[in-house]
Amino acid sequence: MRTPPIHLFPLLALLITPLHAQKEEKSWSIRAAALDIAEDHHTLWLRTGVGKDPVEISLNTRIFSPTIEFKGASTLTFYRNAIEASAKEPPAPLATTVLKSDHSLIIFSSVADQKRYESFTIADSDFPFGSFRLVNFSQATVRAEIAGKPTVLNPNAAETITFPFAQNASPIRILAFGEGIPARVIRQTSWSIVPTQRELVIFFPNPETGLVRLRHFVDTKNEEPTQ
Repeated sequence: MRTPPIHLFPLLALLITPLHAQKEEKSWSIRAAALDIAEDHHTLWLRTGVGKDPVEISLNTRIFSPTIEFKGASTLTFYRNAIEASAKEPPAPLATTVLKSDHSLIIFSSVADQKRYESFTIADSDFPFGSFRLVNFSQATVRAEIAGKPTVLNPNAAETITFPFAQNASPIRILAFGEGIPARVIRQTSWSIVPTQRELVIFFPNPETGLVRLRHFVDTKNEEPTQ
């Protein structure tokens, strides 16, 4: 079952930096993940300049990639292979992303034709370790109760819930409701978080039923950078 394309979600306005990228090169640190895979493009190649070695990025639909550090402009372009990524006149990229922070997370999602990606970024400063970042891409209102802390997410909203210390098996109950959407419990279980981890939780509509689904991405500290 294919995840809906990110371009349908107006929350991008909250998460994407304005499209006025800096042209000068600087150092960046990113992690990447995908809501779904476009065709067989499990690997993307990040362009770093004409004739320069591109950076290989492997996409996973459950966890973020290891830390990737590189130098370049804030507008990132991703290609199908290393040859395209280093060409003097490359073809249209599979995806383009504008970074909003020196340290960022990037989420990719295939567009309707499933042959390329759209993406959004989250700055590290908005998503500290030891926290859950909840993002509501659905048209329902989501109410999450985590360890006794209630959080209400309207459509196109995001919230970070931080725990400075380890939380083991914290009770979690999540409901979705709204106009024309009957109240429904979509998850009732327990979650754990430690100070060296952070977890992104995305709520989005099932394209076949319209019901709200959720996807988790876990990021862990102290992984060796890839250059």
